[in-house]
Amino acid sequence: MPRGRGFKVERLQKDILRNVSGVIQRDVRDRRIERACPIINRVQVSPDGGFARLYVSFMNSGMSNDDREIAMNILQGMTGYFRSCLARNLAVKNVPILDFFYDDWEEQLKAMDQAVQEEQAELESIQHKVQESEDESVEESDE
Repeated sequence: MPRGRGFKVERLQKDILRNVSGVIQRDVRDRRIERACPIINRVQVSPDGGFARLYVSFMNSGMSNDDREIAMNILQGMTGYFRSCLARNLAVKNVPILDFFYDDWEEQLKAMDQAVQEEQAELESIQHKVQESEDESVEESDE
């Protein structure tokens, strides 16, 4: 059974993720990037393979928004270097144009977790009030 175009895109996404992550780890010597510890979470390649979006988060959770923006600008400025490294390591005719995006999935996850905890506390409060009112009605019926 022949494999479809989707398989090629998935393989290209994995190869880009692995290669660019390795280049950042090995070759990038900018202190601002080293301090930020960027992690590429996922890569989305267009169906024609011409463009790739790289979603990046940072392990250094104490970064300010300005530091994060600087690190993203540095990564975006190095796309030419990353593409040349990909051209050497990938067996593709055309290396996709890379575009870096900040991936705030951790912040979204924390916000959702906080909202769930608040809802759970409110639910427990309501259950406690219902239990108290049931206890009071039982005591009144006993008298």
